[in-house]
Amino acid sequence: MGTDYAAVARLLASPARSAVVDALMEGRPLTAGELARIAGVRPSTVSEHLGELLDGGLVAVIPAGRHRYTSQGEHGLRDTFSVSVPSAAGEPAGS
Repeated sequence: MGTDYAAVARLLASPARSAVVDALMEGRPLTAGELARIAGVRPSTVSEHLGELLDGGLVAVIPAGRHRYTSQGEHGLRDTFSVSVPSAAGEPAGS
């Protein structure tokens, strides 16, 4: 089965989680502190959001010494959000 877009939409319904995902789509792993500043929330709050995004498979954690970086999930965020919509002519969009 493909992507469960209802589950993804639930995860992105929070403005803070949406801001985190948007920041990670640039491709650079970020610390929880950096993501908290970007999302405009406290570090403890962003940690809760990161846990939900991790459980949903949208992000991954990369341990690096004393630090933990968050990056896109295994399949990448762009892959998760890419949707092929058939055109009126019956060809996939973008062909």
